[in-house]
Formats: sequence, structure tokens, C-alpha cells
Amino acid sequence: MASVGVALELVEGNIRAFHSGGVGWVADRPTIKLANKAVLCRHTSVFEREESGWRIVQHHFSIGVANEVVFGNEARKLE
Repeated sequence: MASVGVALELVEGNIRAFHSGGVGWVADRPTIKLANKAVLCRHTSVFEREESGWRIVQHHFSIGVANEVVFGNEARKLE
């Protein structure tokens, strides 16, 4: 696959990290910057402790979008 030469920057928000025994998780509200746009998103990851260190077992990024953006005026019927 060829590179398109576009840089994406991920800027951390307020990272919160926790652990219980051999399981750890983080949550953050980072900002994704691409070209001249900046979008707040959600991030979570779950880790499992192994002999060699922590391994990511689940990773999630999402961008919140209003119901009206996805479903149009039909979304108002859900209220």
C-alpha cells in the first residue's frame, strides 16, 4: 500500500489508568488532529500481565456523533 503523505497526530487528554491483579485498563479523551481538523474522541484499552510485561487484549477508539448526524430527523422520534 502506498503512503499518501498525511500526518495524523494523537494528543492525549486526561489519561486514567487502573489495575487489579493481572488485568489493567486505561481510559482517555484524546484529540485526533488531521490536516486542519481536530476531533475529540474516546479511547479505552485493556491489558493482561504476562511474564514479559503487559499485553493489550482490547483496544477501542471512537468519535461521538450526534444521533441526527447518523439517522437524520428520524432520530428525534427516539426522544
